Amino acid sequence: MSKSPFITILTASFNSEATIRKTLESIRDQSFQDMEHIVIDGGSRDETLDILKEFENTYNLTWISEPDNGIADAMNKGIDLATGDYILFLHSDDYLVNSSALERASEYLIV
Repeated sequence: MSKSPFITILTASFNSEATIRKTLESIRDQSFQDMEHIVIDGGSRDETLDILKEFENTYNLTWISEPDNGIADAMNKGIDLATGDYILFLHSDDYLVNSSALERASEYLIV
């Protein structure tokens, strides 16, 4: 039996208070737990950081907030921090459709 892959989920955000809660909930609620979630925030000035703080101890979430040079810069910062065998880019206005999405996808990944 092969080992389960470790997946890094990267999310770039900036002033995402309207959508990021659903993103975080969809990842936190996954049945697949061999993952980390890294959020790179570009220095939000809305309630995004408060929402991230709410979730930081509820699952394997790491986040930083600092000015960046756009989404590509944010993603590259996240890649530098990633420890997963695979990386999933999930934007702050996207979400995983159900709690088994990563479980089902992991069945097709090779470690």
